[in-house]
Amino acid sequence: MQISSIVGGSAAAELQRLLSLMQSKQTSSARQDLPDAISGDQPSGPPPGPPPGAASSSRFAGDTLSALLGVQQSPPSSSDIASRLVSQADTDGDGSLSLAEVTSAIGGDSSTSQSSSTSTSDAFAKLDSNGDGQLGADELKAAIDAFKQAMDAAWSSTATTSTAASTGSSSAALTA
Repeated sequence: MQISSIVGGSAAAELQRLLSLMQSKQTSSARQDLPDAISGDQPSGPPPGPPPGAASSSRFAGDTLSALLGVQQSPPSSSDIASRLVSQADTDGDGSLSLAEVTSAIGGDSSTSQSSSTSTSDAFAKLDSNGDGQLGADELKAAIDAFKQAMDAAWSSTATTSTAASTGSSSAALTA
């Protein structure tokens, strides 16, 4: 199934932009604040040791171990991504996203250009498969699945073209 048959190119771009924005917000909130060499916030002396009476420093803290194990797990499903998008961007708590909530989540506001707001509105309408003016997790999941399938098809096509080109050049070299 091609993504263009379900959502237009602009809808796919908006979906990808929304996913990237949400992912960058999660990544930045999960990072540890470290001293910055540029700003001169250098710590003085050696790093602090474990608190008195704490377990051996050779053991990982529970949070650290949990984070490391989380990185090794498989990527989230389309359903998980869609649910996270809705929970993070749903400002009125109704369990779905309105056009205003999507526009706000991707960084749009009232000063956004007319063409940008029109493309966001068009993308929203293409993702809103039941036409109720809201994007539910199920509609987002369907769009994410279609996007993944389109990317897989594009990747397969590129790999096939690349393999055919290298096979052709090898055959030409052998006959020369």
